[in-house]
Amino acid sequence: MSDDDSSRPFLVKAAHIAEMPGLAKSHFLSPKAQRVNKLLGDGAGLTGFGFHIITVEPGQLTTVHYLHHHEDECVNVLEGEAMALIGDEEYPIGPGGFIACRKGACLSLS
Repeated sequence: MSDDDSSRPFLVKAAHIAEMPGLAKSHFLSPKAQRVNKLLGDGAGLTGFGFHIITVEPGQLTTVHYLHHHEDECVNVLEGEAMALIGDEEYPIGPGGFIACRKGACLSLS
């Protein structure tokens, strides 16, 4: 391996993730979508893939119902319950649930 950072693997340990303060913000498409975002991909040095831990308090929205034109999106629920709206269909999702939403499909969680 060289000394160039782009050639070495990056590791973000659980203790570091737990200590990350996260960024409290509203989603740019909806001020009602309040959440705390931890940018794990950035912390691990990724430049072509985003990976986030997003905390949404009960009763808050994750975003408006929208679609990604150029990339797929996936969601893994760590705790709590939500209703996933994918296209025009609703699906309950809870801890351990995983959603894979292909580009061009609309997704939102409430």
